[in-house]
Amino acid sequence: VAEKEWLAHDVVRHDGEREEINNDVLDMSPGQTYPDDEEDLRFMDQGHLNLVHMWICVASVADFVGESYLARLFWNVSMESRYMFEAIKFVEFKLYYHSKWEVMHKATLIRFAELVILVAMCCMYFGTFFSWKHIPLPFVATIGAACFLLSVFKLMEGVQFVFSILSRGRRDTQRATYVAEWVVLVVALFVLVNVGIWVYLLPIMKHWDLPICHCEAGFNRLLFPSACHE
Repeated sequence: VAEKEWLAHDVVRHDGEREEINNDVLDMSPGQTYPDDEEDLRFMDQGHLNLVHMWICVASVADFVGESYLARLFWNVSMESRYMFEAIKFVEFKLYYHSKWEVMHKATLIRFAELVILVAMCCMYFGTFFSWKHIPLPFVATIGAACFLLSVFKLMEGVQFVFSILSRGRRDTQRATYVAEWVVLVVALFVLVNVGIWVYLLPIMKHWDLPICHCEAGFNRLLFPSACHE
């Protein structure tokens, strides 16, 4: 079975019935044969995963636009849909987390990119236009705490694929390589966000000397003139 087909259906027979998968495909009516023509591949839209995959897509969109509560509800619905089909049909979902990663991996990177840009903008803005006596500490602390917590949550979402995809099955597959590289990139962006928060934003807010190169460095004086001005 091709990789695209596995991702579309994400379903395999139990051990005792896997030999029938080519002749008894899911959702095919009696007497129907597997289509060889691309125009007849409507079978690809009839797998049991379509309902589960739909809820995964809805949950990913809700999470991306900030509706965290609804996103959690939709994740639960997708998981319950999976369990429902496994309970009433002779099927077993094997690549649920592969499908979940395929849907949400780009949104996670976009969210981390937004965090990096937001933290960089806050550091440069409050380090340029506010003296240390006039920085709105509660406001800056709220932004920093929100960015830190969101980065932790997104890191946890990324690390879950290490245990659900990389630690199970073959690791030499193409998708496993993509997932491993994606997790490394997520960790790198997480470190970058927290460097901006703890190494630059916090010292600017508390009027401490910058830990990297200190305020005497021309680079820091250029980017944060008010924070480095005595």
